[in-house]
Amino acid sequence: MVKITIVYDNKISNDIANGNMLQSDWGLSLYIQFENKNILFDTGSDGKILINNITAMGLDPKMIDLVFISHNHRDHIGGLWELSKFIQHSTPIVLMPGYGSDINMVLTHHGLVVEVNKKDIIELEDNIYTTGKMDINIFEQSLLLKTDKGIVVIVGCSHPGLDQILTKAKELGQIYALIGGFHRWYKNNEDINIFKKYNIKKIYPLHCSIKKELIKEHYKQNTKLLYTGDVIEI
Repeated sequence: MVKITIVYDNKISNDIANGNMLQSDWGLSLYIQFENKNILFDTGSDGKILINNITAMGLDPKMIDLVFISHNHRDHIGGLWELSKFIQHSTPIVLMPGYGSDINMVLTHHGLVVEVNKKDIIELEDNIYTTGKMDINIFEQSLLLKTDKGIVVIVGCSHPGLDQILTKAKELGQIYALIGGFHRWYKNNEDINIFKKYNIKKIYPLHCSIKKELIKEHYKQNTKLLYTGDVIEI
């Protein structure tokens, strides 16, 4: 089973009892529990908010086994310095090349940094993969989890384009779920068919996804709109 807790998003969910303990902010971070591994996907913009939300959800930043940074925009990497005070020195940080001096300060004090330069799918741990470096204007990678139900694709902002990302992910097998920011998704009416093209069963548009309601309208049973504090179980 995959359990994904949304610990950083632009809005706070109305459906959770402890919502008043959480903070919202522009950015994205997901705490992923998969096959006895705890993965933090992106770190949002503000480390104080990130740590507050992780602990408010009953999770422990010290138990993170892998940090995965989709791309080097502030709203995805801004919390890394604060997070580095909690994670183990040996916890891998997997990120794209081209980070700035503030992130270099984090990496100077951290033990294990994995800079992804290859454009091929790379296995990071058993059943845990990166798409490898993809680019259009910036470098970005997506996280792929191989589950019994199919491939779970987790994206930061999808700057390279969903079609390119999903084509790469499909090399591992049938895609079951797509989760994250679909920033560049909607340019014309043909784009609405992208989810049908890959026969995606579960769609979770977060963060910078534009026209979320349109996705929900076309894929009613497949789509769920979630925010900070919500949990996805697959």
